[in-house]
Amino acid sequence: MENTNINDAAIKRSNIPNNWPYCFNSNCKRCNECIHFRSSVALDSSRTQGNAIFPTALRADGSCDHFKPVRMVRLASGFKQLFEDVKPLLSTKNC
Repeated sequence: MENTNINDAAIKRSNIPNNWPYCFNSNCKRCNECIHFRSSVALDSSRTQGNAIFPTALRADGSCDHFKPVRMVRLASGFKQLFEDVKPLLSTKNC
């Protein structure tokens, strides 16, 4: 299930990778729908360098190859305890 109603605080709490490309192009008509732009708005003020999407990525027709819609997806969890109750098989038989 996707959730597209995500605020900047949720983006700040997420685990954005160090090599994530940020976009600062506020002239893009789809900037509020793009995770690259929204993540740049939520950047911590202590961050002073990183990867960026250049303004030239925005084409004259308004499209961008780097556009990724903002969405939240639910991922599987709980695999740490998956085999907790599995008992080891002890066998004295020769193969």
